[in-house]
Amino acid sequence: MCISKKNKCKNKSNSFGQSELVHIDRTLHIANNDISMQLSKQEFMVLKLLADNIGCIIRREDIEICLGSNNISEHGINNIIHRLRKYIELDNSIKIDTIRGVGHKMTEVDLCLR
Repeated sequence: MCISKKNKCKNKSNSFGQSELVHIDRTLHIANNDISMQLSKQEFMVLKLLADNIGCIIRREDIEICLGSNNISEHGINNIIHRLRKYIELDNSIKIDTIRGVGHKMTEVDLCLR
């Protein structure tokens, strides 16, 4: 497992694939489609966690900790991941994979292989 220990105050945005996640207003910008969308606080927190640790498996327990609650259900996490997948499907250079029984992983897709 490789969860980033980056200082939250240093980065004002995350870039991954053809997308940028802007922290100050929780906005996801997808450059290749010229689309911007406002994320909920939970969506933002989970997407930031995945983007900070791109290529690494993030355990479901770590997602619960990131959201600041052990009261979030498995169904609640699944819903957040489902919504994030719908948003980032507009950026065909990244994807969120489910690692069954473990957690989730954001990966960059090699567009030359498509």
